[in-house]
Amino acid sequence: MSIHIQGQKWIGKALGFALAMIWAPTDPVLLPLLVIAGICVGHIYDWWAMGQAAERLQGLSSNTLNALSLKQEDTQLLLQFTFGASGRIAKAGGLVSQAHISCAERLMEAVDLDPTDRRHAINWFEEGKHGRMDFAGLARSLRNLGAKPRDLLMATLCHFATINPNRSTVFELKQIGGLLGASTAQLNQMFARVKSSSSPGAAPAEPGLPTHISAAMKSLELPEDAPLTDAQHAYRRLVSRYHPDRLGPGASQQEIQHAQAKMVELREALDTLKHFAANPPADNSPT
Repeated sequence: MSIHIQGQKWIGKALGFALAMIWAPTDPVLLPLLVIAGICVGHIYDWWAMGQAAERLQGLSSNTLNALSLKQEDTQLLLQFTFGASGRIAKAGGLVSQAHISCAERLMEAVDLDPTDRRHAINWFEEGKHGRMDFAGLARSLRNLGAKPRDLLMATLCHFATINPNRSTVFELKQIGGLLGASTAQLNQMFARVKSSSSPGAAPAEPGLPTHISAAMKSLELPEDAPLTDAQHAYRRLVSRYHPDRLGPGASQQEIQHAQAKMVELREALDTLKHFAANPPADNSPT
């Protein structure tokens, strides 16, 4: 399967040709001139229309893809990752809404996919939504393409995240960006810019963690921006502080029970963070 990026549409040129035929259907001199002029004007309109679509999405379009001069297989990988990650981000916020579907359709229009490739894009979206796509493997291949394709991809994904910008949605965006080598600061800045342009005058949503991950971080007394790899160290530190054996022989039953409950809380928090770090979920929100 190959992705065909046309680089321009045909609607404007067809309209220009049709108008020329209406204005001078029989004139042997004027007709050819009007046909040529109509097609040229239509050609200019087509490029303008695609530019407008790219501006609305602030990311991938047929123009930006052609400007990257990627190999056909690299373009396919880029779009596969984009549509799959779009499905993953959309589902992370809860149910996939009509707004998510409309955004995916606008993306397909912006990159000018033909009907066959549209079906592939829909399948990729579904694979991402249901957690059946190997994002880590795709990301390893895409990282070799450089920062420009990554930034265009992430700008496009930011639009999906702004549709339902809750903590789980934005956390997924950060996880996906991390696979591609984007820093948290870069993603925060890009998300804020896209969110602000999508909703003029609105304050950008602050990226954050899913609720259960945030609670686990709090139990281990870790700040939310701490790397998950700090969880083991925090667990050991708190166990040394709260373990029942630290109470001494004069501890009351209530103190012992409190310490035992604290051990359970710490263990569960550690297990939660370890599982989350090892298996970034495609669906963190209830359906």
